Amino acid sequence: MPSSMDFPVFSFLTFDMAPGSNETATIAAKALLWSIAASFFAIGYSEVLYRGTKYLYQRGKLLRYYPLPQERHLVEAWSSAFFFILPTALFASFHTKDIDRSWSFNPIAIVAYTGLYLVIHDVYFYLIHANFHKNRWLYNFFHDKHHEYSYSMNCYIVGYAEILENMVQVGVPWLVWTYIAGGNWWNWLLPLSLIVFTTLVGHSGYRMSTIVAAFHPLVIPFTLISGKYMLTPGDHQVHHSHRRYNFGLFWRFMDQWHGTYRRCNVKAYDVVFWTEWARQKEENAEQAKKWLNKHNVEFEEVAWGF
Repeated sequence: MPSSMDFPVFSFLTFDMAPGSNETATIAAKALLWSIAASFFAIGYSEVLYRGTKYLYQRGKLLRYYPLPQERHLVEAWSSAFFFILPTALFASFHTKDIDRSWSFNPIAIVAYTGLYLVIHDVYFYLIHANFHKNRWLYNFFHDKHHEYSYSMNCYIVGYAEILENMVQVGVPWLVWTYIAGGNWWNWLLPLSLIVFTTLVGHSGYRMSTIVAAFHPLVIPFTLISGKYMLTPGDHQVHHSHRRYNFGLFWRFMDQWHGTYRRCNVKAYDVVFWTEWARQKEENAEQAKKWLNKHNVEFEEVAWGF
């Protein structure tokens, strides 16, 4: 009879659940340190994406649906990353510690694993996200904070959410994927990088452009395969302004199947347009406050990223 070690997916079944206290503390400490480091890396990548897309925007290469807010919410963004990474790090450290890890690069297998991950997380995310919006208690408890931004957004808004929300929407499927991915690092790291990239870009507020792929070239094969079916930043912009639509994560399939897809019909403009718009203070003051959900501030306090 084959043992569970013949199948990396089930390797946790052979793990001794009662290691020595010193070993347990060491493993937990390493998981904690890895989680802290990974969270700072996520913030660093967010800053690269924020500054890089802003640079392209200021040079007329990208268009925005609404002005670019400068607020970053670094504490919330770091906390959101940390509290979905930590459970996964602990799970991987304890339950898959005996798996033989490798960097074996098999393009077909990696694409297949990554595609499987995208399907699993996309379906799960849609179901959870849609229910957050359909149930008032769930919305208030998990999701209301994230939707304080209805119009003007930047990539940091993805982490501006309740900690439990990201644990449920990202942490749980990522735990499941850690269990499925086996010992190949590519099966684990590529999907993680894709979820980080797509969620950051989805909240960036820019009209989608192929130039954005420069910040994650490995997204190009998946874009070539299914790009015309993928949700865009404009689609997610619609979700924030019209909260009964576009609940999906990667693709439009679930939204189209359930009748919740709505195409973005907001026109995107360049930095020249939005800079001139900001200069017309009296005319646009109330609109600016509405777009930032800040009705109790003076217009001069609204900090755009021009």
